[in-house]
Parts: sequence; structure tokens; C-alpha cells
Amino acid sequence: MPLTLRLMLLVAVVGLAVSNVLIARSEDAAQRERLLATAAAERERLKAKEAEDELVRNKDRALVANQARAALMIRLHCDASEERGYAIYYPDRQGRAKDGTTGPSEDVIEGSRRAAEAIHAALVEGLADALNDNGVRTDMQTKVGREQGGALTGSIFSQVPVVTIEMVVLSNQQDADFIKTEAGQQRMAEAIADGVTRFISPTRMVPLRKQ
Repeated sequence: MPLTLRLMLLVAVVGLAVSNVLIARSEDAAQRERLLATAAAERERLKAKEAEDELVRNKDRALVANQARAALMIRLHCDASEERGYAIYYPDRQGRAKDGTTGPSEDVIEGSRRAAEAIHAALVEGLADALNDNGVRTDMQTKVGREQGGALTGSIFSQVPVVTIEMVVLSNQQDADFIKTEAGQQRMAEAIADGVTRFISPTRMVPLRKQ
């Protein structure tokens, strides 16, 4: 199986685990069963892929979140760099896509910042002795973000708060060993789910920064 597809499956496994944690906290059993069935089907679909050009584009991911009126869109990635550990990225300004589309809106930018801070705080607590904390960063600090004026493609087209989580650096052996294990994946999922809960729950919301 190509490396890109193996990485997609790893991300799908963690994404499914995040869904499991969040839905397990819900008392709606029917909703829980529907989400688990959908996530499991998506994992099987990824396994069946044979060509990398079948992968979903970042614009399409944003459109799915927009159509669903999602409270938050999370993009799970694994990095390759000289660092090790996790980082959370969010758009702090508008960018321009190749087709001329500009975005995201000011409301999405502010919501994305709050989401990034909430998830970062949860990862700091949940992964303290396992992975390095590389902090909250902006889309502008990525190559694609800089080329597009400060926002990643998925951020430009998103009409809901959006963050990108670089969960680990796969080129670092310690990080790779952590995320390959079921225990590491579950721990990452628990931390992300806790961050989502902090963001969407008014009683646990990260306060706005004073200007």
C-alpha cells in the first residue's frame, strides 16, 4: 500500500477514535450508532482505495463541513520535519485560493483561534509526558498558507471554525512509535476530543483574548 494511503488510514483511525470518545459522552444512543457506522464505513472505503488521486481535496472537505453546518472542522495531519511533537494551526487572516476565492470570514477566523487554543490546552494536559508541545501556530506559518496570502485552502473555503492538527512528526522515530500504537492513538483521540468539548461547551470555553 502506498505511503500516502497508509498515512490516510492512520489519520482515519485516530479520527474514528475521536468520534468514539465524543459520541460516548452523548446520551443519544441512536446518534452514537449512526456515527460509528458511518465512520467505520469511511475507514473501509479508505482501505479500498487504489489510487492516490482519489483522495478528497481540501476544498471538498470544507464544503462538506459547510453543508453540515459543523460546529468545527478539524483536519488531522502527521508532519515530516526536524521537530518532534504536535502543533495546532488556524487561519488568522484571509487568503486567496487559485480560483480567486478569498476567505475565511472574520467570524470564522475568531472561532478558529478559540478552537485552536482550546484544543492546544487539552493536548498539553493529555500528552504532557509523551510528545513535545510546538504550540499554536497560524496558517501563515505554512508554505501553502504563505503562498496564498496567509490561509490554507481548507481554511479559505471554510464557513465554520477550522483548525489543522499536526499530531506527530512521522520522520521522528519516537513520534512514529507513539502514534503507531493503539494506546498512543487512543490517547491522542482523548486529548483532541477533550479540546473539542472545551470549544463547543460554553461552560468550558476558552475566553477571548483581551485586545
